[in-house]
Amino acid sequence: MNIGESIKYYRNQTNLTQEDLAEKVHVSRQTISSWENSKSLPDITSLVMLSDLFQVSLDELIKGDTTMIKKLEVKQEKATYTKQYRISYALNALMALLAVLLYLTNYDVWYVYALLDLVIMGNAVIMFMEYTKYQEKVQQVK
Repeated sequence: MNIGESIKYYRNQTNLTQEDLAEKVHVSRQTISSWENSKSLPDITSLVMLSDLFQVSLDELIKGDTTMIKKLEVKQEKATYTKQYRISYALNALMALLAVLLYLTNYDVWYVYALLDLVIMGNAVIMFMEYTKYQEKVQQVK
């Protein structure tokens, strides 16, 4: 049974209409319909609310729906990747700004510039590799 079928099953077991369930989970009736027809998946907050409402564990609610589990993992990784990207971008921007400031003050030690270049390029390569791994996981879920 996939997550959509589970939601529909438990909704029927609790004698709720899609409208009733939508009200309790704070979403639209169309959203409930999309979930039940596997056109979209509930977010983690909605899953917890559904689990509480139906009085079943999250495991019971999503068990067997590997697509749902993989999508939740990818969503979590996206958040982690986005955070890492922002930190990396800020680090590279600071290193580039430092290089410009050193240049403007006529600082003339070549290895300092070389070190800054290495840090910027190394950081960019690492982020590219992380992005590639993330994209592979996204492709596996599709």
